[in-house]
Amino acid sequence: MKLMILFSRLCTDLFHALETYSKRIRQNLKTLDRQELQKILDIGGDIIDATDKLGQAHENFICFQLMMCICNLVLGIFFSVSIFSAVSSPAGWFNFRTLLSLVQICQTILGLLKFSALFLNGQWLKDRNIQVRKDLEDLHVEQIEMIGDKMRTKLRTLIKRLSEQPSLRPADSFDLDSSTALSCGGLLVTYLVVLLQFKTTDL
Repeated sequence: MKLMILFSRLCTDLFHALETYSKRIRQNLKTLDRQELQKILDIGGDIIDATDKLGQAHENFICFQLMMCICNLVLGIFFSVSIFSAVSSPAGWFNFRTLLSLVQICQTILGLLKFSALFLNGQWLKDRNIQVRKDLEDLHVEQIEMIGDKMRTKLRTLIKRLSEQPSLRPADSFDLDSSTALSCGGLLVTYLVVLLQFKTTDL
């Protein structure tokens, strides 16, 4: 749990850094001198590096947490259906299996909160990275005549890096954003439908 809080705090700090950086670009978009442009480019590179390091440093933690969350959600769905079966059973619902089911449902709720926190942090960072990329593209258009070849190349490199990888990619295997969360949700709903069909057949 402490690692989860630490990860969320780091994501929040990075989100605020990206937001401040984006505002700085927009405020100085038309009145930018070479010195300020150089600072913006240097800060942009540092923030993108920090985003990459955040994903690399916590990739094992993110993958493990997601795996545990999905397992908890699958078990929670299974035991939730079992509770409904036990309640309708003439033998009574208060037994060891029902207590175990209730404990697992509590674990499932906690897993769902962790699952949501991971993907919300990832989606917020992705949205902010996309906004920074747009601001840098506007900067490139506005200041294309003022900046030299070296600065232009550096600016294009920043834009390219943000375009290629706007979101966190743990272990370079999946994007930590809402689209992946929806895919996982779809799998869980499919599992629930199949499980309900089997339970209905048993009844």
